This record gives sequence, C-alpha cells and structure tokens, in this order.
Amino acid sequence: MAKLNATFIEKTNKAGIYTDGLNGLYFVVGKRGGKTWRFKSRIHDVEIKKTIANYPATKLKEARILAGEIFSAYKNNIDYFAEQEADKAQVAKEGTTFQTIADEWLDVKRAKGMKENTIATDQKRLNKYSRQRH
Repeated sequence: MAKLNATFIEKTNKAGIYTDGLNGLYFVVGKRGGKTWRFKSRIHDVEIKKTIANYPATKLKEARILAGEIFSAYKNNIDYFAEQEADKAQVAKEGTTFQTIADEWLDVKRAKGMKENTIATDQKRLNKYSRQRH
C-alpha cells in the first residue's frame, strides 16, 4: 500500500528518505530542502539505487509510473538505466538538425502523394531557411 501522498510531498521540508512502499520508490528531502525521487530495490540479488527525477518537475503519480517501469524492466532482466544511457548516446551520435527534420517532413509529404514539383519548391525554401539560420 502506498504511503506517500501529494500533500505530504508538497509540504514536507524535513530532511529524510520516505518510502512509498510501491515498486522501490522513495522520496528524498535533502538537508538544503531539495526534493528528489529515488528508485531503490533488490532484484535478482542485485541492489539498484538511483535518483530518477526531481520534484516538483515530476509529481507523485508520474514518479510511481516511472518506478513501476523501472521495476518491471529489471524483473524482466532488462537494465533500464543502461538502456536509457544507450538511447541518449544514440540520439547524441545521430544528432538532430533542422535539415534532418525537414528531410523527414518532405519524405512524409512524398509518401502522402505530394507532387514532386511542390516538393522541389519546398526543398529549396527549406534549404534557404536552413542556410540563413547558420
């Protein structure tokens, strides 16, 4: 049964670690008043302990959902945090530029049957805009 509630989280300023009693979710109040969400659990004889979000950016309901996803992933032998780091590295490696997004948009328009002369005109406009922004 969950122990934390939104009112307690909002009002408490006393430093400490408070358990939600659900899927390894903890609410941590630091000595200086900072509030974070932590996931801590022992799954398959491995202890997992990591800060997963900050409060108030992430509310109790969202933190519970996130902790549930993390717990479920580890129960299914998936290293949730390693997967997240791999995803971040992939995004950083690929890089997202205006040109990349413009090309994807044109591909969607092409797939939906936009005429090639219209696509060519839009491509010129997008290229011109892209150069002006650099």
